[in-house]
Amino acid sequence: MRIELYKLKKDPAAFDVSTRLDAIIKTSLEDRNRQRNAGFIRLETHERRGALWFCDFVKIRMHHGPSKAGLTEPAKGFELKNDEGFGEETAFLWDSANDWCVVQYNHYGVRPSAIAEYLSLFVHNHPVLLEFLPKIDDKIHAKIIAKKLVTKVSLAVAPKELSDNDYDLGAGLGTATKALKQSDADHIEIIISAAKKHGGLDVKLPDFANWLKKLGGGGENSPVTMAKATAMESPQDEPEVLDLLHHRITTEAEMTPGKDKRYPRKERWDAIHRAHTAWKDLMK
Repeated sequence: MRIELYKLKKDPAAFDVSTRLDAIIKTSLEDRNRQRNAGFIRLETHERRGALWFCDFVKIRMHHGPSKAGLTEPAKGFELKNDEGFGEETAFLWDSANDWCVVQYNHYGVRPSAIAEYLSLFVHNHPVLLEFLPKIDDKIHAKIIAKKLVTKVSLAVAPKELSDNDYDLGAGLGTATKALKQSDADHIEIIISAAKKHGGLDVKLPDFANWLKKLGGGGENSPVTMAKATAMESPQDEPEVLDLLHHRITTEAEMTPGKDKRYPRKERWDAIHRAHTAWKDLMK
C-alpha cells in the first residue's frame, strides 16, 4: 500500500476542520454521500487518537466493476441492488496539531483532491477552500546519486508517444523497454523487482532519472505518468520509495488482504500512523 504526505491549506486559515468532521459524522450514512462523476464518495467512519483523526473515505463505483471468478468456476457478476456499487476505501490521517495529513493511495479510490472538495463543500451554506499540498522531497537528487541498490522500479507510460530514440535511451531497463515498444496499448504500467540479497536490479538511478527528464519529467505532455524506485545505499539500510517524477514524499507498507480480499481498516490505519511517526521531522 502506497502512502503519501500532504500539508492542509485552509481558507480561511482559522477554519476549524474538527467542527466540519464532527458535523459529517453526526449525519446519517445515507446523507453523507456526495455525487462525484459517475459515483459517490463519503466519509465512512473515523477514530480519534489524541490529536490525530483517522478517517476512512469510500468511493462507491456505480458505473461498472469486476466479476467474481473461481479457479474451478467461470466468471460471473455480483448480485447488486440498484443503489449498490463497488466500494473503494482510502485511509486518511489528519494531525489537528499541525495540519499535516497522511493519505493512503488508492488508484480507484478517493484521491486527496476529492477529499478536499468533499470537506470544503459538505455544508452547502458554509463552503470553505481546503487544499492538500504534497510534501516535496528536497533531497531527492542527492538520494538518486547515493542509493545504488535498486530493488524495484515502477513505470507508467503511454508507449505510442515514445520515439525509437526514446526506447534506445531506455536507461538500462533492457527487455522492459523493448516490451514497451512492442505493446499496442495506449497506457501500460511495468513493475520490475529483484530481492536485495540477489544484488537488486541493474539500474543506475541517475541515468534513469536523466532519461525521464528528457521525456518531459512528468510534465503535462510527458508520455511517462509515474516513475518510482525502491532503493537503498547498502543492503543494511531500510528501503525508501523515491518519486522520480514529482519528487513527492511517499512510502510503502506491506499489507495482507483479509478473507474478503480487502485490506483491513485497522491495518491501513496502523500503516498511516507508522508513516506519520516516521515523517515527524519532515513536518515543517
